[in-house]
Amino acid sequence: MMKRIAYLLICAMIVFISACGKGGETTASRTAGEDTGATKTEAPSTTEAPADTKATKTESQTETKEPVSETTAKEAETVKPVPEAPDSAVKPIEEAKVGDYIEFGYYEQDGNLENGPEILRWRVLDETENLLLLISEKVLDQQMFFKRRTIVNWADSDIRNWLVFTFRNEVFRNDDILRINMVENVNVNKSDIKTVYEANTWDSVFLLSEEEAERYFKDDEDRKCAPTPYAVSRGVAAHEQTGGSCWWWLRTTAEMTMLSAVSCVDAQGYVGVSSQEPNFPCVGVRPAVWLTKKAPDFIGAQ
Repeated sequence: MMKRIAYLLICAMIVFISACGKGGETTASRTAGEDTGATKTEAPSTTEAPADTKATKTESQTETKEPVSETTAKEAETVKPVPEAPDSAVKPIEEAKVGDYIEFGYYEQDGNLENGPEILRWRVLDETENLLLLISEKVLDQQMFFKRRTIVNWADSDIRNWLVFTFRNEVFRNDDILRINMVENVNVNKSDIKTVYEANTWDSVFLLSEEEAERYFKDDEDRKCAPTPYAVSRGVAAHEQTGGSCWWWLRTTAEMTMLSAVSCVDAQGYVGVSSQEPNFPCVGVRPAVWLTKKAPDFIGAQ
């Protein structure tokens, strides 16, 4: 009897020990599986920890694809910032020619509101006997072309109202405004089917048309434009991969299938209809004006 009991106890201990061993193996296997799953989900995640993910990818590329990583670094080093006009290119208004720059008017640019607005630098795009067509050297501010989603046109746009009633009055003093000419602008709306000429507008401060942006600049590189620090603080997106350039609005509009759009110059200097809607908030403003070369005789008279 005692031997039978002892035998049963020994069998029970063997079964217990065996079960514990299997349980340990199962737990270890599950833990390893969970770790593996965590690794798999961490790698592609871009929402919870994008910075860590990028770092992981960079390390992986460095270890397995050194030539690609080095090439990318070299390409990044060759990206040149958008050039600024040298001071030697700035001329007196009366002497300025196409390709020169002039200084005229004031607007906030460095982002430091305490030191007041800075003098504006303009590029001369065209000239007549007594007029200069100017465009700001840099993108100066962020504005939506239209604040609401609707069929768009230049004549009724929010950005046109802002240029005439806000920007002009902030930039130019009373005497300066007298040198700004009202001009009749031809406006175009491009649809999927045909180009429609809209009503012409009389403007003092305006945006270039798509045709003018093509005509007055040599190429895409020449059209690339950087925003001021103030414009960036207002929401204009500067793209490092293109040397700090940004998108800027043109006044040419378009009606496409299921989309109202506005022409822009993109960060690479390409001219075309933007896939962005007219209330897209990251595109900048690069104003243009026709300026009288010689100030009227009565300006400054006492």
